[in-house]
Amino acid sequence: MEFKSDWLQSKKRFEALWENEITDRCCIGVKGWRNRSSYSEQAKPEEFASQWLDGEYILKKELHKMEHTFYGGESFPMIWLNLGPGSHAASFKGVNHLLRNESIWFEPLSEDVGLNIEEDKNSFIEQMTYKMADYYVNQSNGRYFVSMPDNCGNLDALAHLRRSELLLVDLLLCPAEVNLALKKIQKAWERVINTTYNIIRNNNEGGSCVGWLDTWAPGLHAQMQVDISVMIDEQMYTEFALPELVSQSDIIQYPLYHLDGQEQAKFIDQICSVEKLRMVQWTNVDGQPSPVQFIPEMKRIQQHGKGVLARVSTVAEAETIIRELSSKGLYVLIDTTLDSEREVKDVIRMAEKYTHE
Repeated sequence: MEFKSDWLQSKKRFEALWENEITDRCCIGVKGWRNRSSYSEQAKPEEFASQWLDGEYILKKELHKMEHTFYGGESFPMIWLNLGPGSHAASFKGVNHLLRNESIWFEPLSEDVGLNIEEDKNSFIEQMTYKMADYYVNQSNGRYFVSMPDNCGNLDALAHLRRSELLLVDLLLCPAEVNLALKKIQKAWERVINTTYNIIRNNNEGGSCVGWLDTWAPGLHAQMQVDISVMIDEQMYTEFALPELVSQSDIIQYPLYHLDGQEQAKFIDQICSVEKLRMVQWTNVDGQPSPVQFIPEMKRIQQHGKGVLARVSTVAEAETIIRELSSKGLYVLIDTTLDSEREVKDVIRMAEKYTHE
């Protein structure tokens, strides 16, 4: 890999990670600037929101950043195939995609869109997902991997189609209709994820990645999530969320659950009851305490035999987690680019020092 000379070693660590094992140390993803003084943000001259559908611009911008980035630990060069969270919602009639500066969002075209949803296999966003994946792969020449799309969460996708506040009422008043809609969304999810994986797998050494989490696995790998669950209780989670996780983990070879903040901690035992789930990711959520405040919860996840991915902002947070948690099945991702290669190498030495069972 052009921008990462030690990929083969990282690959072995990733393979051990998914088996809840260790090679020489825990996995750690950390990047640093290489010649930052010569780096300049590649700005799109027109409206920034339009970038999400401009593969040529995204590739140019990301390649420029790759050239100025030192990929330490298990971090690696990758293009994030990002057409919005829960993007399989766009594979249904009656939904509109909105280009925003921070992402692509989805909403129903009118308040009349109910639970009797209808598929649109030729939807613009779905076809753009395949088109952009194919473009990135054809331009790669082995320089970078291409991620899976962010089409995660069937309940979250239904919230796009229905609006969250209405869906929460539906869960109480018409659960049978909700479950029928979720089955339709699962079918669309399977089509998009399998089609995309078949486009990108050869470029990714037979594997796949989650773009914003710097993960790679040697097969079909994607994130699962139920972000809307922060507004429901454990009984509803069992009724509406768990079936989705079981169905999706039957298809994904290396499934990861994105636990979005402290409100979902009450579901840890339920999440970890999913037999084929391999890992739970704890997010550093804006406005919430640091992940180091939730060491007991992460230990519970490990006690269930699941791996932990802790996404943190600082080296100090990373060190605390590495010291406190078992290194078996542990991946610590620092989402801040450090100032230099030297700082990155210091972090890796720290991870080696504190690696333990």
